[in-house]
Amino acid sequence: MFKLILACALLGQLEVVSERDSGPGSFRAAVERAQRDPFKNDIVFDNSVKVITLTSPIVYESSLPLYIHGPIEILTGSKISTVLTFKSCSNISLNNIRLIGGGIFIDKSRNDKLETIFSLNNILIRDSAGLGLKGSDFSKKKLTINANNLSIIRSSSAGCYVHKNGADMEINLNYCIVENCGKGGGNGDGFQACQSGGGGLKVKGYMSDFYDCNEDGGEFELYGEGDLIVDLLFCNFFDNGEENLECNSTGKGNAYINLDYVIAEGYDEHDNDRNDCIEVMKNGEGTLLLNLYMCQANNSENDGLRIIYGGLGDAIVYIESCLFTNNLDEGIDLGSREGMDFRGLVGLFVYDSIIKHNFGNGIKAVAPNGGLMEIYGQQSNYKNNFMGNLDLENSNWTWLNSFARELD
Repeated sequence: MFKLILACALLGQLEVVSERDSGPGSFRAAVERAQRDPFKNDIVFDNSVKVITLTSPIVYESSLPLYIHGPIEILTGSKISTVLTFKSCSNISLNNIRLIGGGIFIDKSRNDKLETIFSLNNILIRDSAGLGLKGSDFSKKKLTINANNLSIIRSSSAGCYVHKNGADMEINLNYCIVENCGKGGGNGDGFQACQSGGGGLKVKGYMSDFYDCNEDGGEFELYGEGDLIVDLLFCNFFDNGEENLECNSTGKGNAYINLDYVIAEGYDEHDNDRNDCIEVMKNGEGTLLLNLYMCQANNSENDGLRIIYGGLGDAIVYIESCLFTNNLDEGIDLGSREGMDFRGLVGLFVYDSIIKHNFGNGIKAVAPNGGLMEIYGQQSNYKNNFMGNLDLENSNWTWLNSFARELD
């Protein structure tokens, strides 16, 4: 039985035995064979194959599953912006690969009929002439990206930009690093995921770092009727040119943002804009539920935490055991989106946190036009901040305890 299983596994393999760009035994030939042969979907590399230099991109256009197993290093001496392109794909798994000079492109049209699961395991994308990882999916099927130990370093454009329209998108980032991207101009985010309609966006991150990118370190945004779910644990966002972390939701869906042990700190001193450590914006009918536990938002050019709301839904913010210090404006800033009434309830609950040494106010909270605001605090240190410890505007307040009156 064991021999039979081994024989079946070997029958499904395509072995790359040549480091040449093309021709028999090359990586390009193996990919071309795999996209038309359902029994040859597992590409491996002979021990003698260490580095492959490509003069043009490799395109895989097939709904057949494909598994590529390194270790292998792929170079693009001519500075090709995209090394590997996957069109109309379903199940793709890349393992132990180094891409130097170009990135990866996932390209799905409206006519694609299959759900896509794209797995990146132990992948390095370095010095890409364009995007490190690009996704464009307009199909009506779900897109899932699972990244484990993915590093995107010094892409001239964004480290990652994934755009989905038509169905749900889910992104899972574990032990990932996005560093020093976007310095060549254009979109300069570290990692941007955009859902523009027809589904929800779910992002989970664990032990991942996003730093020194030209624009946002991490930007997760949803436009449309789906829910935005962002769940980050032990993630760091340092010294990015715009917001270190930005989460935006517009439309009828809800936004659930859960940050545990997240550090967002610093800014790019060469950038002309004033930016927040963490910015969360929710417009439309849905509810915003924001939870921060053991987080830090320090040393920004603007606010430590900025929350912008508008529309009909409620905005509920729970902060526990967090630190907001040395920001050049407010420690925490809550306010309606400019020119937009807010008809819901704003609730701010702060426990066991430190909000001090900010150049603006410790907390600035603007009660919305037409809405109500509730505020509660316990066992927290809010003193001292240069412009004051608490700045409350408008009169639609409900005090759930006496802490706010005692701040000043």
